[in-house]
Amino acid sequence: YYMDGCPHCESILPEYKKFAAAGQIFSNGKTTKIRMLEQGSPNAAPELEANNVKGFPTFVLSTVDGKNLEYQGDRTVPAISQFIKENAS
Repeated sequence: YYMDGCPHCESILPEYKKFAAAGQIFSNGKTTKIRMLEQGSPNAAPELEANNVKGFPTFVLSTVDGKNLEYQGDRTVPAISQFIKENAS
């Protein structure tokens, strides 16, 4: 989740847009869908509330068993990719 004009979002946005453009990441024989939701978009509002998003950017991995894991690490695509690989189930 990101917000236009957020300086923290702006620092990773160009790299993350390229990452999200692929639409998915394959790891350990599984596919994880990659999405970007902007804070002001109509589709984001219910998810922002459901995932208790308080600041931006917020990275959340939703697993097939219903868990929503918030990523707390470095704001780089390699670090986020590693988090997905380690936690996708």
